[in-house]
Formats: sequence, C-alpha cells, structure tokens
Amino acid sequence: MLIALSAKNKLCFVDGTSPKPNPTTANAKNWQRCNDMVFSWILNAVSSEIADSILYSETAKSAWTELVDRYDQSNGAQLYGVHKKLSEFSQGNDCVTTYFTKLKSIWDEIDGMGMNPKCSCSCTCGAVEKQTKFREDQRVIQFLMGLNEDYSIMRGTILMQNPLPKLSTAYNNLIQEERQREIRHTVQFQSDSASLYAKTGRNITSSNNNISIQSTNVNNFKGKISNGGAQDGRNALVCNYCKKPGHSVDRCYKLQNRNIRFANNVHGGDQESILGAFDVHTVIHNLRILM
Repeated sequence: MLIALSAKNKLCFVDGTSPKPNPTTANAKNWQRCNDMVFSWILNAVSSEIADSILYSETAKSAWTELVDRYDQSNGAQLYGVHKKLSEFSQGNDCVTTYFTKLKSIWDEIDGMGMNPKCSCSCTCGAVEKQTKFREDQRVIQFLMGLNEDYSIMRGTILMQNPLPKLSTAYNNLIQEERQREIRHTVQFQSDSASLYAKTGRNITSSNNNISIQSTNVNNFKGKISNGGAQDGRNALVCNYCKKPGHSVDRCYKLQNRNIRFANNVHGGDQESILGAFDVHTVIHNLRILM
C-alpha cells in the first residue's frame, strides 16, 4: 500500500506531511478531493468488516493511524515469525529459481523491518563493508541449507571456496547445474526411448513373421479341408494295383475285396485273421505276392 501511495505521490496524506488546510484557502477543495481518493484506496484495500470500522474517519491519515494502532505487531513477535519461517524453509519440489525467489521474499521482509541498519556517517574503517559481507555470507549459507540433497556436490564445492562467493554467483552456479541435469535427463530419456523402440520393433517384426507363417499354414490347411482333404494331392495319386487315379493302394477298394477273399481262402474265415489282413503292411505284402 505504501508503494502504491508513493507511486501516486500521495504518501503525504497518510504520514501527516500534508495536513488539512483551512476551508477558506484556495486549495482546500483540491486537498479534500485527493484525501477522499486516498481514503477510498484504503477502504478498498481492507476487508469489508475492517472498512466498516473506519468508514467514518475524518481523513485518510486518521483511518491509517487507526489501522496501524490496531494491527501493527511488535517487532519482536514479527521478527520471531519471520525467522521461524526462514529456518524451516526448504526447496522441496520447487526448481532453484522458484526456491530462490521465495527465499528472497523472506529476506526482503526482514530488511523491511529495519533490522539491517545502514551507516550514515563517512567512516573509513571498513566496518560497513565487513558487515555487508557478513550478511551476504549468512544468506549464502541459508540458501545452501535449504537445497535438496541432489545438489550436495555443488553445495560442497561452493562451501569450500574461501572467501565464500557472492549470493548471485552461488545462485548462477546452481542454475547451471540444474540446466545440465535437465540436459542429461533429456538425453538419457531419448536414449532409453530409442532402445525401447528398437527392441519393441524387433519383437513386433518377429511376431509379424510368426503370425504370417502361421497364417500361411492355416490358410493352406483350410484349403486342404475345403478341397475335401487335399484335393490336389489326391488327384496326383495313382493306385499301383488298379492303375486308377485319385487314391493310393492302401485305399483301393478292389484290393480290399480281393484281400477279403484271400483271407477267407487262406484262414478259413477267422475274424481276427481277416482283420489282420487289412493291416497296411499285410496289404502291401499280399499285393507283392499277387503281383
């Protein structure tokens, strides 16, 4: 709020440097208009319940003073809360940039409380530079303490430097380390993806070949079935006994009838002997005898 008022050159209406003029002066109306504008900004910046409690304040300064008296914390309690938050703060799942930005907001809050006074005299002892360096070293340590353990090597490298580098230098080193990690991760991911794709491609090709062979065999088998059990192969058969095409000698019905007659004549009609005569080897043997 103070930044907005300062940007609009209206900070004087809340810090008392522009008191309310006499109503009879020439600039009284202009002052009242500016005061009402600043007052409306304050009302819009707070909740409706708080706005109702300061709605009837006479000036913007009186409303501002009432809010300060009501809600301003003591420096001790506020400083305790900020330092507690700082001690518990860590990177977590944030990237280095986001982590540093959040951490810097805590440091800025501490600076805004006036806890780091600056020397206004023209001393030449070098205490100001030493104090500034000490405060920056503290923030470098705080920044490194909150980092994840993935950056332990880089953290150790920075801590081994004497003197410690500037906060901006430590931040840049960690940013470069983070980018290198991202590049290595991307290259590794692409390599793993390529290996997986190649392996999967070989498996798919092998599977397709097997499927193609199996499909060909199935189609051939189906063709044989649909043709009544290898119609083409059957047409190529010629019986060695009757010399007719379409069947082999073991399926020749003329030879089978002759075998029956041969079995009856030789074995006297014995059933087992007759059945034995239909054995393939027996048929071929009998065929050779007869031929």
